[in-house]
Amino acid sequence: MQPDHDGTVDRVDTAVAVTESIDANELDELRNALAETDDKWRRTAADLANLQKRFRRELDREQMAERERVLLLWLGTIDDLDRALGHAETGRGDFVEGVRAIVEHATTTIASLGYPRFGEVGDVFDPALHDVVSTVPVSEQVAPHVVVGVVKAGYGTAANLLRPASVVVAKEPE
Repeated sequence: MQPDHDGTVDRVDTAVAVTESIDANELDELRNALAETDDKWRRTAADLANLQKRFRRELDREQMAERERVLLLWLGTIDDLDRALGHAETGRGDFVEGVRAIVEHATTTIASLGYPRFGEVGDVFDPALHDVVSTVPVSEQVAPHVVVGVVKAGYGTAANLLRPASVVVAKEPE
């Protein structure tokens, strides 16, 4: 036979020659070894598929448990809001103080999840933690690169930032 362009005929001829030189017992042993290897491969593939399914179920269960944990933390804030609305409707109590208490409770909840509140007037500007939304000129009362106003508080840390603080910063005139 003449070899074709990829040598297939040569490989077939070689395989036939090897097969003819192997006796029946060796051939049976090779077939059994191949069948055993194929069986092990199929079992391993099935085990992997089962492991992936079990991991997905466990991940879904853990995600649901985490959602429930976070929502349970927020229920206290909702309870505070309900009480504040009840006080506002009846005219009892100081509504503003109630709202302040709710904000404090909410920020404590967020901090307990690993995202403390930051971004106060007087902080030194940090580009990793602050987004500048506006600038004001430096004055005798305000040093350069100091936060003079907070539009939105930030939450998190430099290593684990949920949201940067949106701030107004004092800047040297150009």
